[in-house]
Amino acid sequence: MAAADPRTEVLVLGALGTVLIATNAIVLFALGSAPFAPAVVSNVAYLAGGIALLIALALGVLLYLYSDAADTNAQVTYSTLIVIAGGLALFVGGGFNVGTLFTVVAGVLGIVLARLPDSLEEKEPSTKSPADLRPPPTEARVPRPSNAPTSSVPPSMSSVVWFCMRCGATNRPEDSNCIGCGAARGTKA
Repeated sequence: MAAADPRTEVLVLGALGTVLIATNAIVLFALGSAPFAPAVVSNVAYLAGGIALLIALALGVLLYLYSDAADTNAQVTYSTLIVIAGGLALFVGGGFNVGTLFTVVAGVLGIVLARLPDSLEEKEPSTKSPADLRPPPTEARVPRPSNAPTSSVPPSMSSVVWFCMRCGATNRPEDSNCIGCGAARGTKA
């Protein structure tokens, strides 16, 4: 089952908020044209309704631009503008305040979703076994007591060996080339 686009949540919340803010604008226009309203109230209601309608239209455009944006930075920019427009709608009734809440949450969610790292997305299970994930073994050093003899082996065998970076063969210190593959000492794979 394919996962849904994470932008769907932002678009649904933003669309709900936009519809509520536009509805609030219609209610303000109706209040302004009421026959019993004084002229001052009518003028303020018309002004607030016009501003709410402009904000709703701007939110609709921003939501469209957000849904079409492929770039992460563009998504963050449009989401930030959605948060700002939703906050401004609060001053004209905010779509009964729920519209402002929806648009602000949609914008913040858009910012968060755009900045999520790719590592949180669904991945296919790994085919490697736990043994493949372990680091290669290293040579262990055994501590020696202070009264132990310094060397019980001939000097030629007590020197530290070197490992070939190409094939991993163990070589004597006096060898300048690998005895396994012939690579010069210090040659990298």
